[in-house]
Amino acid sequence: MNNPMITSQMAQTQQQQAMMQQRPPQNLQQTQDQQQQHQQQQQQQEFKLDSISRVKNHYGQMKDALMESLSYGATNLTGNNQVDQGNRNAGEVQHARFEESIEKFYTLCDQMELNLRTAIDSQLQAKASQLNTNLISIPPVEVQKYAHYLSTIRNQVVFAKDIHTALVDAAAMTTSVITTMDTSN
Repeated sequence: MNNPMITSQMAQTQQQQAMMQQRPPQNLQQTQDQQQQHQQQQQQQEFKLDSISRVKNHYGQMKDALMESLSYGATNLTGNNQVDQGNRNAGEVQHARFEESIEKFYTLCDQMELNLRTAIDSQLQAKASQLNTNLISIPPVEVQKYAHYLSTIRNQVVFAKDIHTALVDAAAMTTSVITTMDTSN
């Protein structure tokens, strides 16, 4: 069975294609330009979302790496305390895991910083391009306000009445002239 949503989407797509084919070439060029601008905007938005989603992804990883570093740090402090008290030898305590985990944490921080800077730079570039790029200006469609529309209709009705009375008067004058000519002959 066909999904009604898919069927309606297909119908909308077919209508859009039919409308595209019926447009004259000038409008087709404008439509293509608008589609290109729309695609560029989508790509910019995807790039922005990509940088931000990376930051969000790194945030969870960074949080885990920090917790791991703190855990290894606590283990190292406990081991160093035992060495200081003489309960353990200094060679038994390993610090490599702490250093690896703190390095992982700093790496994730650096990646987040780069992604945030990239997102800021792309936002600034998009803003600058909007300021410095001339957009195709489409003249606004002139729409009358309702009050202006009513006054226009009233004026047209008055004008139609004036024309009607002028025609009636002209017809009356014509008939009176014809009747006076008939009576004089």
